[in-house]
Amino acid sequence: MILDEEEKIPRDRYMLINELIVKFSNDFKRSMEAFSDAEQVEVSGSLMKIAKRFQEKENYDDIYEKDIEPILLKYKSKCRELANCNLTDYFGQGSLKLFDLMHNKKIDDPARHLMEDKEYKLFMSGAKRCMSNHRYFTILRLPPDDQFALKNANELDGIEDTISENTEFTTRRRALFLHYLNYQFKFSQDKKPLAEIAHFLTGNNQDNLYKHLLNPLKVKNEDSKKGEEALRKDLIYVRGKFERLGLKKIIESIDMDLQSFD
Repeated sequence: MILDEEEKIPRDRYMLINELIVKFSNDFKRSMEAFSDAEQVEVSGSLMKIAKRFQEKENYDDIYEKDIEPILLKYKSKCRELANCNLTDYFGQGSLKLFDLMHNKKIDDPARHLMEDKEYKLFMSGAKRCMSNHRYFTILRLPPDDQFALKNANELDGIEDTISENTEFTTRRRALFLHYLNYQFKFSQDKKPLAEIAHFLTGNNQDNLYKHLLNPLKVKNEDSKKGEEALRKDLIYVRGKFERLGLKKIIESIDMDLQSFD
């Protein structure tokens, strides 16, 4: 099996980077609490642009002058928690927040304070997805006649689509992943709450997720050979994710489903 970039990350580092994503998510949400919904749309949008500019390795002084300082000057005291969380310390490849996390976990490995390219890509993808989802649902809370909301919603077109930026993260693959998780842990027999949770976590269309969860191994009738091959590739991809987690029962279940195509 050919492993993708994410699967090549050593397990201990993979878990550490995901822990860093969770820490960022908590800090980000806490930093938004002082702002109104309309203000959160603006501030989170700015943070997404800042994250992108860090990824493009732009000069920090330029980023501060063009994107960070205007937020601080405009909202002043409301930025106290935003400043305390120091979200920009997450965005560099030599993340100070990763250093803090490793120090707190008593991981003494100075050479690993700098994220490798694949680790950095994994972290930034998770961080931007967190901000994008938060911004999206905040816009939905705003009154429909709010001109500020309309203006900022239109500006989303100019911001990187972090939910779907990885073309490998398809709706069916995410539905399959949740299907097999549910198979082992039995969260719910009703697929509607599963679809709602998947929509909340991924931003994929809830109705499409629900359809896939109802019949996760369905192959389109128009071209069964192509449909079976596409499903087989999706199962192999999802199997790789469960290999990362070491969930043997789910892997065995997927292998049984794969054998049905032989």
